[in-house]
Amino acid sequence: MKKFSLFLFTIFLFLSISCQRNYIESEKDIYTESIDFQKLTASCDSACMFDTIVIKAHAIGEDIQYHWEAPKGSLVPIKDDPSKVYFWGCQTCVGRLTIYCTVHNTHGSFTKNIDVFVWPWTKQQGRWNGWEKYIDKYGQW
Repeated sequence: MKKFSLFLFTIFLFLSISCQRNYIESEKDIYTESIDFQKLTASCDSACMFDTIVIKAHAIGEDIQYHWEAPKGSLVPIKDDPSKVYFWGCQTCVGRLTIYCTVHNTHGSFTKNIDVFVWPWTKQQGRWNGWEKYIDKYGQW
């Protein structure tokens, strides 16, 4: 029983930390001709809890570095391609979320954002009776 309680506590701690709200400071763009930050794209605009969305920054320039932020959920860089990240949200991340990407080098920086929506069910659960009320509660997508 003690091991089970420790296991549950560990899972709870992991979920609460992974979805903890970050305070995102809006960075001002520092104009430079050495960066052409065209857009952000997402593999889909919404997903169920714990499903993955791939987000890609389309930018051209010299010695570009990427900085990704989200107020909730998890962002994991894709190995060998810093212009792409995996995003997923848990039960505390339900609703519309804005993901920010800052592209920068020694000459300047540009920030863009994209909205995604996390639905309050998993694929295994499916939709249940009354699920439509979540559209009103969390905003029409």
